[in-house]
Amino acid sequence: MPRFGIYVAVADPPAGEALVRRVEEACREAEFAEQCGFDFCLAGEHHQHPDGFIPAPLLLLSAIAARTERLRVGTGVLLLPLHHPFQVAEEGATLDTISNGRFILGVGAGYQPRDFAPFGVSMKDSGSLFEEGLQIIRSCWTGEEFSVQGKHFTLPKVRQHPKPVQTPHPPIWVGAWTEKGVERAARWGDAWLTDPVQHLAVIRKQQAAYQAFAEQYNKRPCTVLFRDAWVAETRQKALEESAGILLPMFRYYWRNKAFVEALDPALQGVAAEADLTFERMIEDRVLLGSPGDCITQITRWQEEIGGAFLVLRFRQAHAGGQPHERIMSALGLFGEKVIGHFR
Repeated sequence: MPRFGIYVAVADPPAGEALVRRVEEACREAEFAEQCGFDFCLAGEHHQHPDGFIPAPLLLLSAIAARTERLRVGTGVLLLPLHHPFQVAEEGATLDTISNGRFILGVGAGYQPRDFAPFGVSMKDSGSLFEEGLQIIRSCWTGEEFSVQGKHFTLPKVRQHPKPVQTPHPPIWVGAWTEKGVERAARWGDAWLTDPVQHLAVIRKQQAAYQAFAEQYNKRPCTVLFRDAWVAETRQKALEESAGILLPMFRYYWRNKAFVEALDPALQGVAAEADLTFERMIEDRVLLGSPGDCITQITRWQEEIGGAFLVLRFRQAHAGGQPHERIMSALGLFGEKVIGHFR
């Protein structure tokens, strides 16, 4: 049985609405998700995003942690090359303390140039910054004194306070969708967080590679399957409510070269953005339909991919996203009919 989570994306609202309202809505959705049986909540990081994406997930998660009791809170993902790892370790341990041991550190190397531009960080260094940063965070969370003389960071005889509440430390989930990224997830992470937009055919191949790398590093593999999702009383209603939200998102990711196109059956023959249709893109990519449809899809994904965790993105940053009231309704329906079924 998977553990279910939600992903909250907070971005600029339509004209005439205040961003503070969107933040409040995201917090309410996390509170309600906890009541509906969800186990965790993730928030991500982007900079210079065209939709005005909130760039500081740890701050947002601190607000959510203060308003929940059981829900785990995690970054999904923090762009580690843009941060000093000692500070990430300190802030992560602080959030683990605030939440009484509910923090998950999800990290990624990043792939969008505009995320890197304000920080003077070269994307060609992202891999080495990522790996060196993760090693430092793990050393920080031991609570012991250590020193580092690395390619990017020098830390002479340092010890981080406070220690995290969780033992030995908060889980580290590594988001990746390239072969090298999946190898890093197996080597340095406690779990691999899949990309939300890749076709299931791509995930299958990546899962096989991840398991092989985990065996190579003598690690126990743990997959966190990340999917966009929408549920309604009927499949037709779910399609009607989500098409105007998801299609602009697919086209945004295509423009930013986020898909593994060579392995994606839906993208064969796509030459222009207009070729990306809603019907073409949702199959084996989005958890969508009635509760019964969702149960069937999750069951098949469990059989094919496995995965101890399933994180679902009901709230979108693109095209204004789904209205808050509709998201609350979808969370309630999913909790009662889908999570209830599996439990």
